Amino acid sequence: MSAIYYLGFLGQPADHVEAKLRKTLGRMVGEFALTLGVEVGLSGAAFTPKPGMAAAALYFGFPGAKDTPELTRLVRQEVPIIPVVSGLTQFGVETPPGLRHLNGLDLDSQDEDYTGLAAALLECVGLLPRRRRVFVSYRRTESRMAAVQLFEELSARKFDVFLDTHDVLAGKKFQEELWHRLSDSDVVVMLHTPDYFTSSWTAQEFFRALGKRISILRVEWPATMVAPKVAMATATAMKLAAHDLTMTGELSSDALTAICSQVESVRSKSIAIRQSYLAGWIKSEVEAIQGVVEGVGPHRSTVIRLSGGTKVLAFTSLGIPTAECLHQAAINSEDGVNGAHALVYDTKGCPPRVLEHLKWLGAHIPVVRCIAAHELNWVLPDWEAPTQ
Repeated sequence: MSAIYYLGFLGQPADHVEAKLRKTLGRMVGEFALTLGVEVGLSGAAFTPKPGMAAAALYFGFPGAKDTPELTRLVRQEVPIIPVVSGLTQFGVETPPGLRHLNGLDLDSQDEDYTGLAAALLECVGLLPRRRRVFVSYRRTESRMAAVQLFEELSARKFDVFLDTHDVLAGKKFQEELWHRLSDSDVVVMLHTPDYFTSSWTAQEFFRALGKRISILRVEWPATMVAPKVAMATATAMKLAAHDLTMTGELSSDALTAICSQVESVRSKSIAIRQSYLAGWIKSEVEAIQGVVEGVGPHRSTVIRLSGGTKVLAFTSLGIPTAECLHQAAINSEDGVNGAHALVYDTKGCPPRVLEHLKWLGAHIPVVRCIAAHELNWVLPDWEAPTQ
């Protein structure tokens, strides 16, 4: 089985640090029913992540560290790389030139199991409990039992699963909440039953997921006619056989396990695709005002250098930002660079009330400002230090 997520240890990690870190990473990914070295690949100097899959690396610095062709390739591919040094006062000595513009972490401040390093690495590939969101799209009249099974099994695997019958609270506007949760998901599991597209609700869920660039796992029911455009739009599909379903419409144990395993794989691809799209958008917006994107570091912070030399750290949110996202970005912000931190998000699918709230936060919280991706080249010039 090929890996789903790709992690790397670069530079010169000490043997005891690597051993403890491997143990901690194994424990943390095990909470998602994943195995380090199987679904979660971990490589050393030969780190070559599969294109289109979520990947990140730690670079363990050492005196005299230099750039290498392999390291330059990863930076060019915008793979998040977190420099790790013995102490922050040694950052310029132990980090190769190509990584010195990034924020780093130090071994001195870590606990004995290096949980902080492990969490920072896993955050870059989306393997923290707070951001594992799945939306189940289905027709109640055809696949309700299977949808409930998936809700329960995926929830047991530490996914935050949206199922309309379970997650829309009393008093909430159903349609607004539905689109909110869809836009905030990593993966849509589409239970493609024969009459799936005869419902305007499920048809809209499918096409809006495509518009948001959310990856779709299409689970095809027996005797379902599949239009070519639907098959082409869903790169990942599973076709159920008659024996995969019981007389009462429940999934067999094997089918349920196979679907959940595919969800993990599709999620990794989805994260990589959406991060690439958002990174490309940021780069385009920044270059339009003659700035440059220098790289991607801890907490998926994009390092931006404006035309006048001002440094901006842009933390990206793949889903809809929350106050917790803003708080986390503030915690992750680099000390000493006041007013130069942004939380960048895609506005597509955000309910009006959320957009209004995010604009208010951006105007009133000075530490980290919320900025819609399409407004970057309009807002960032205000951050440029005035020239004399």
